[in-house]
Amino acid sequence: PELSGVEYFLLGAVAKLIATLVTYPIQIAQTRLRANRKKNQTARKKENNEIAEKTTENKDKEVNAGKYSGTFDCLLDIYKRDGIQGLYRGVDAKIMQTCLNAAFMFTAYEKIYAAIFRLFFQRKKTLKS
Repeated sequence: PELSGVEYFLLGAVAKLIATLVTYPIQIAQTRLRANRKKNQTARKKENNEIAEKTTENKDKEVNAGKYSGTFDCLLDIYKRDGIQGLYRGVDAKIMQTCLNAAFMFTAYEKIYAAIFRLFFQRKKTLKS
């Protein structure tokens, strides 16, 4: 029995909802790590320009020194400061964006696939007759 368009839509939306809820905290941490790295690089560039006698290796070490040691450290810091709410701040907008997109894409894919599958096998049966 083939599923209806609404059922495909709901399956796509629920699957993406689960995926988004699982991965969202990691996306938040990655965003903070990137922002922190940029901020540190800008601050360090000013310092490094003032101290010309330092070696390139030492400059690179200073530029890469950041607030967080990694993703897990960042997640832990967010959790300690803001709790679970901090890990999921802004998730509602992300859910609306990604779940709707995934639901429509999944529905369209399954319906197009079913139509092509039917056409192929109907044509094959017609050719055998």
